Order: sequence, then structure tokens, then C-alpha cells
Amino acid sequence: ATEIDPSYARAHAWKTCSLANVAEWSPDEVPENWFDEAYKSLNTAMELDPEDPEAHRIMGAIKLLIEGDMETAIFHHEKAIEICPSDTFHIARYAVLLCYLGEPERGLDEINRAMRIDPFCSDLLFETQGLCYYLLKQYDNAVASFKKMQIETRTCLFYQASCYKALNNSDKAKNYLDLAMAESGMSIEKFISSQLFQ
Repeated sequence: ATEIDPSYARAHAWKTCSLANVAEWSPDEVPENWFDEAYKSLNTAMELDPEDPEAHRIMGAIKLLIEGDMETAIFHHEKAIEICPSDTFHIARYAVLLCYLGEPERGLDEINRAMRIDPFCSDLLFETQGLCYYLLKQYDNAVASFKKMQIETRTCLFYQASCYKALNNSDKAKNYLDLAMAESGMSIEKFISSQLFQ
């Protein structure tokens, strides 16, 4: 897409997102300097269209996940929502960031707003709702949210294991933990390191 239309900002932004996903899922398939290429592509997107919400959302993710720059991540996520307030994907990503900041109540408010905008909720909304409830120690509600997902992710599996442990159901906790580790190929420590709580 960037070759066909080098001025298409969103294609440059999504190239960054794609490179980051491949680096996470298949690290052996990306060149060593993948981040330099990804960041250059994202900066190109921002220069071409500073009002593209996806470019801001991805910049926020990069600032958070790669650089640990929480303040800049917040700015870009909020800018994406300001530009496109009805995009529930942006709202869900912002709600996760609020959880990382220790503000799950605000995160839940954002998720409830997203669910009013789009009653045909994506799995991401249910997963983030579950995370909010988990952090609020409402473990039954968290499990109920995770159960609404059509496809279980590693995040919902690990958090369900923790919910069931908190609910004193060790058998279910062990089953979900075993499934989470088998499906993701991640240890508990590796998963915890991916949860960027401030």
C-alpha cells in the first residue's frame, strides 16, 4: 500500500503495527533493526497526516510498549479518541492504559461508553471490561466478561486463572493457567512482564 500510494498515512502507521506484531509473535522473522524501520514508518505517517487517529493510537502503543513513556502514550491515545470519538477500538486501548495507570474505575467508565456506542461488542471490549473488574476485585464479574468473548486470548486465560484462584476454585484456576501457558507459550513471569502496570 505504501508503494502504491506513498502519501497514504494510515498505511505507514499500519506497517509499524504489523512489524511490532510480527516482532512479538515471530521474533525470528523480523530483521534486527525492525524497530528503526517501524518508528520511521510511524513518523512518516504522523508527518503525512497529523490528524490520523490510527497513527496516534499506534504511536501511543509504541511509546507505552517499547519505550515505557506513559505520559506520551496517554497523550496519543487521548488524541486518537478526540479525533474519532466513536471508535470503540481506540476507547478500549485507552481503557487498558487507564488500568495500567491504576485507574480501573475510569477504564470501566470508558468501556461502558464504548458499549453504548457499539452494542455489538468486540472481544476486546469484553476482555478490557474483564481486566477492569479484575483490578476492582470483582472476580465474578470479570469471569462473566471473559466468558462473553468468542475467542479466548492469552490475556483472558491468564486473568481467568487468577480470578478463579481469588474465588478459591483451585481446580479451575489450575486448568485455566495450564491452558494459558500452553496456548501462549508463555510462563507466568513472561505474561506478568507484558502487563505494563505503572
